[in-house]
Amino acid sequence: MSDAMQVKQMISQARKTISKYNMIRKGDRIVVAVSGGADSICLLDILAALSNELDLTLITAHFEHDFRPLEDPFETALTEEHSRSLNLPFETEKASGLDLSASSLEEKARELRYDFFERVRKRYNADLIAMGHNLNDQAETVLMRLLRGSGIAGLSGIPPVRDNIIIRPLIETSREDILRYLEERQLRYAVDSSNKDIRFTRNRIRQILIPEMIKYQPELIEMLGRLSDHLREENRLVETWADEWINNNLKKNQNNAYLVDIKSVKTLHHALIKRIIRGIVKSYNNSTYSIESDHVQEIFDLLYNPKPNITINLPGNLIARKEYNSLIFTYRGSCPDSFCYELKSSGETSIKEIGRTIFIEETVNRPGIIKANADIALLDKELLSYPLTVRNFMPGDRFVPLGMKGHRKLKDFFIDLKIPSQKRKEIPVFLKKNQVIWVGGYRIDDRFKVTTETKEILKISLI
Repeated sequence: MSDAMQVKQMISQARKTISKYNMIRKGDRIVVAVSGGADSICLLDILAALSNELDLTLITAHFEHDFRPLEDPFETALTEEHSRSLNLPFETEKASGLDLSASSLEEKARELRYDFFERVRKRYNADLIAMGHNLNDQAETVLMRLLRGSGIAGLSGIPPVRDNIIIRPLIETSREDILRYLEERQLRYAVDSSNKDIRFTRNRIRQILIPEMIKYQPELIEMLGRLSDHLREENRLVETWADEWINNNLKKNQNNAYLVDIKSVKTLHHALIKRIIRGIVKSYNNSTYSIESDHVQEIFDLLYNPKPNITINLPGNLIARKEYNSLIFTYRGSCPDSFCYELKSSGETSIKEIGRTIFIEETVNRPGIIKANADIALLDKELLSYPLTVRNFMPGDRFVPLGMKGHRKLKDFFIDLKIPSQKRKEIPVFLKKNQVIWVGGYRIDDRFKVTTETKEILKISLI
């Protein structure tokens, strides 16, 4: 195939994807998220090629994570060069305050990146944000979620369109075709060295697992892409049914609690019941909290439990309570029964309910000088922000105990330590929003520990 034919075919494929998923309307203003890598450079060039046909207004947006002192500035300059060559507005921003040692680094970086793109969209009164995810990204995501044990929703992969704002015109285009397009168009792009680091799960899947699987199925990438499409359609159907049932049957009482008629919901298919449970929790928390599979199963089992009155405590300060023939979803309230205090700054706070006093100090990290013990927690200040909360333990609380990698229920943690039920009510639990950071007198959360990279320490003492 000639160079010109290959370029035309790529543009045609993007046009088909855009049409298939109703991504773009004529006259749309689009913020194109460009990292400087192959995918996003290709995306920018193809959208520019379609701009006259679709009457598009394009804005280039580049977010610099500031992880790599040599590569990041080059990617910024390269992205600006491409943007200027197409006579497009160019917006860029550099991240600040990211802790490279934090376990939540990737999540925080993504949050900052998407926040920047959304601000650019609003600044230019744009309709859409275009991302460069491709077919290989889709295949890798499906495999990664399969290995995690995801259900239909997870195996649906990366959505081609999200919230009618984020679009992915290259989601049906392979990485191989993208690289060939760039070569034939003689477009420069950056190569992220971290993509070769097999310490990351996605990179191991890309470099080790997929090549082995392709030996058994040469069309693996395309097949996984089709699988995600099929599952996405089925997931959308089940979600639609669940939403319809919720809209037609869910009731709210005077206390803003949601009520489900157990006899009615039990006539439905089990898969639909579980999706309804997810939908109720999502609605109740305004999409800010995603319930886990084990909690869904607990609530589902509640429907078939013969006991008339049972309560399940869930994370996010939510409870599911069975009262005879009703299943009730409600908040426990802003504070538990025993005590709940907001810590707005450093200083002293008395917890009269348990006869303890809290002292909070902020100090520079001096390894070996400031030491922790059962009643003194040393935490990485950069990972925290006021206000903090201190309250008594609530069933459903989870944290990552210092020295461990996985989450653990506080209830199980207390059982292991043989702490009597009554005493558990007197243990102060410190939180950043809904995240436990320290079980006072026992263990901090591993994600907030002090490391060699820590500059400032938040010291919390219990007297």
